[in-house]
Amino acid sequence: MDVSSIPFLSRTYQPHPWPSGPCLRKSHTPNSDSFRLPGVPATNLPLEVPFTAVVNIRGDRLYHEHISWDQGTALKQLGLLPDYLPFPYPVPGVAAGTKTEYRLPITGLDTARKIRDRNSVTSNEMISDYKVRTGGAGV
Repeated sequence: MDVSSIPFLSRTYQPHPWPSGPCLRKSHTPNSDSFRLPGVPATNLPLEVPFTAVVNIRGDRLYHEHISWDQGTALKQLGLLPDYLPFPYPVPGVAAGTKTEYRLPITGLDTARKIRDRNSVTSNEMISDYKVRTGGAGV
């Protein structure tokens, strides 16, 4: 997947700054000029990351734009984020001194799938399934 593709998933037109919801598809290569993960060496793995662009055009010129994407979604797809991390604070109902972990609220590729097709991934699993655990692999 050497060529980038950016299909627009949603777009609103109005006379002033307008939001746009494209989804970037590309490989994370050394030449990834259009997608930045500062300090992360190229993995050459495919990425599909939804992002938001708020664009302001005056006349026939681009006046300014603000672009935002979820770094966690990208890092998860590249295999650079674990599912769980140590939780350094006391947890109600857990004995003092017990090591605990929390599940990161990051879904990786499922984020892009859900935006493209609302029925492709179950909704709201994080709300009930993402809990603190004791004695995990990283604890």
